[in-house]
Amino acid sequence: MKRACSPLMIALLLAGWLAQAGPANAAPLIGATPNPIQFGSVTMGATVTLTLTIDNNAGTAPLNVTWVAITSTLVNSTIKLGTCSAAPFTLAVGASCTYILTFSPKRSADGGSGYIDFTSDTGGVAGTVTRVTFSGLALAAPIISVTPNPMNFGNVTVGSNATGTLTIGNNAGEAPLTVTNLAFASGSGRFGGALGTCAGVSFTLAVGASCTYIVSFSPLAAGLDSASLSITSNTGNVAGTVTNVSISGSGVAPAPLIGVTPNPMNFGNVTTGTATTRTLTINNIAGAAPLTVTNLAFASGSGRFGGALGTCAGVSFTLAVGASCTYIVSFSPLAAGLDSASLSITSNTGNVAGTVTNVPISGTGVAPTPTISVVNGGAGTSGWVITDLFNLGLDRCTQATAPCVQNPGVNGTTTVTCNTASDTATLTSDTSDAVCVGASCTYTPTSLTTTLTATCTAVAATPAAVGGGGGGGGGGGLDNQPPYFPGGGPWLISPEDKANGNGDTPFVWKILTDLDGDTVTYYLYACSGADFTDCKLIDTVVGNGDQNHRHAYGLAASGVALLLVGFGFTHGGRRRLLVAIAALALTGSGALIACGAGGSGGNGVLVTACSAATPDALCREKLNLAPGDYQWKVAADDGRGGQIESEARSFTVK
Repeated sequence: MKRACSPLMIALLLAGWLAQAGPANAAPLIGATPNPIQFGSVTMGATVTLTLTIDNNAGTAPLNVTWVAITSTLVNSTIKLGTCSAAPFTLAVGASCTYILTFSPKRSADGGSGYIDFTSDTGGVAGTVTRVTFSGLALAAPIISVTPNPMNFGNVTVGSNATGTLTIGNNAGEAPLTVTNLAFASGSGRFGGALGTCAGVSFTLAVGASCTYIVSFSPLAAGLDSASLSITSNTGNVAGTVTNVSISGSGVAPAPLIGVTPNPMNFGNVTTGTATTRTLTINNIAGAAPLTVTNLAFASGSGRFGGALGTCAGVSFTLAVGASCTYIVSFSPLAAGLDSASLSITSNTGNVAGTVTNVPISGTGVAPTPTISVVNGGAGTSGWVITDLFNLGLDRCTQATAPCVQNPGVNGTTTVTCNTASDTATLTSDTSDAVCVGASCTYTPTSLTTTLTATCTAVAATPAAVGGGGGGGGGGGLDNQPPYFPGGGPWLISPEDKANGNGDTPFVWKILTDLDGDTVTYYLYACSGADFTDCKLIDTVVGNGDQNHRHAYGLAASGVALLLVGFGFTHGGRRRLLVAIAALALTGSGALIACGAGGSGGNGVLVTACSAATPDALCREKLNLAPGDYQWKVAADDGRGGQIESEARSFTVK
C-alpha cells in the first residue's frame, strides 16, 4: 500500500536541499568611502590627513582585490597602507580595511587631483575596476623660520657677557609674514635682546626676506640658566601663532688654563758626552683667572735630563691672564741609545688645584764620529798645494776614498770623516791637476779627532789665487795660458745687475776660450752676502768627459762635450748656491751645445728660459732660490793654474 508524504516531511526535505545549494545569487560587493576624497584648500606648510575605507559590507561572498593602481598630479601628497594589505588581498563578508592619504603643500602651485583604481571580483565579475578620486588645493601663506632654535650659549664665564644672533626669516613663504610681538616669555633675567636688522618687535617680512635679533647672556652665578623667546606672527595664515625659541647657557667661574709648548719635547740626536738645551714655555694665554703653579719637577727619567729656571720665577709661581714664562731643559747623554723622562707641572688649571700636566721628554744619544783634520802645507814646502776660489776651502789636490768622506774646509784645512776609528783615510791627488799628480797619504786615526800634516811626493809652486770681481784673471804657471773671453768683459749675460726674478730664473754666461785646449771648469756662485765669504765647497766636477761622474749630465754635439752639475746648500743661516760646470773647450772643433741663453747677450737682458739657447753661452735654471737678495758671479779654471773671474752682479728673487 502506498503512503503519501506528509507536509512536515516535504518541508524538511526542502530545507536540507536549500542548505546544500546555498543562497541564490551570492556575490562580493566592494565599498569605498569617502569617494570622492576632497582635501579642500590647504595652506602652505600645513598637512591634512584623510582615511579611505575599502569594505565588503554589502557582499554575500569574500571580496578578492587583485590589483591597486594610483595616478596623481597632487604634488606633495602620499598614499600609504593603513590596515589593508598589499594587493592582492581578500576581505571576508562584512570586513573592511583602510588607506591613509596626506596632502602637505609647500607651494601654492602644489594643488592637483588623482585616482586609485581597485581591480576585484565585485558583483561576482572578476577584473572589475572600481575608481576612487581625490583632489586638493594649496593656499599661499607666510611661513616663519627661526635659526638657531634652540639657541645654546654653552659655558660663559660669570661676570662676562656673551651674544648670539637669531635669524627670523620668511624664506619658504609665498605671502608677507607679519610679526606682531617679540619678547621673552620666561627666564631668569640674565638673558636680553636687542634689535639687529629687524625693524622693532613688530615688523613685516616680504617673501624670501629675513632679519636678525641679538640675544645676550650675562650670568651672575655658576650653573645652568634658560629662557624662552616668543615670536607672534601670522605664519601659515593663522594670526596670533606663537613660535617659541628655547635659549640656554651655563655660567662658569673664571678659570686659569695652562698651556705648555712644545709638548712633547724631543731633543733628537745628541752626541754622547755633550749637553744640549731646549726651552719649554708655560703660559696662561687661554685662561680667565691667574694660573698658580705649585711644583715643577721631573717625575721620571734616567737622570740625563735636567732643568733650570728661564724666566719662570722658581718651581712655584703665578701667571696672570695672558702671561707666560720659560723653563730650560737639558739633555746630557752618557751612552748611545734612546732616553726619556717626564716633567710634571702641578697647577690649578681649570680651577682644580693639584692638577698635574705631564710633558714627555726624549732624546737619543749617539756616539761621536771619528775625524782626521789634515793641515795642508804651504807653497814651496813639503805639503798639499791649495787653489782656493772665493776662500771656499777648495783643495783640488785631495780626494778621500770610502769608507771615509772628504768634507770641505777653510783656511787650508781639509776634514776627512770616517765611520769608525779603525777606518783608513786615503788622500790622493786629483789626477787632472798637473801640480800634484800621484801624491798620496794614508792615515789611520788613533782617537776620535787627530790632526796631522799631510806630505806629498810631488809639489810645485801654488798657482795665483783668484781675486775679487771685475773680470780679473789669474796667472797660468808652467807656460799655461788661462781661459779668456775674446770680446773682453763683462761675460755675464743674464740676469742683468739689480734685476728681479724668481727662484727658477736662468743664469747665463758666455763660453770662454782656452788656447791650450784645456778643460775649463766654471763655478757659478750665488750668495745672500755681498762678500762671497763663509761658503763651503759641496763638490768638484772635473771636465774629463766622464759622463758617469756623480751628479753630472752630459751633452755632446760636433765633437764638443759638456758636463753640467748643480749643487744647493744652506749653512750658518745664510742661503748659498754653488754650481760648477765643466766644459771641454776645443778650438776649431765646432760649436758647443749648452743649455742656452735667450736674448742677444750682454747686459740688460733677463732670460726667462734656457730653451732659447745660443751656442756660445752656458745656462743654469730651476735652481729653486729662496726669496731674497743675492750676489752672483762666475769663475773659470783650466785645471793648470789658469783662472779668470767675472764681475759680480746683484739679483733679487721675488
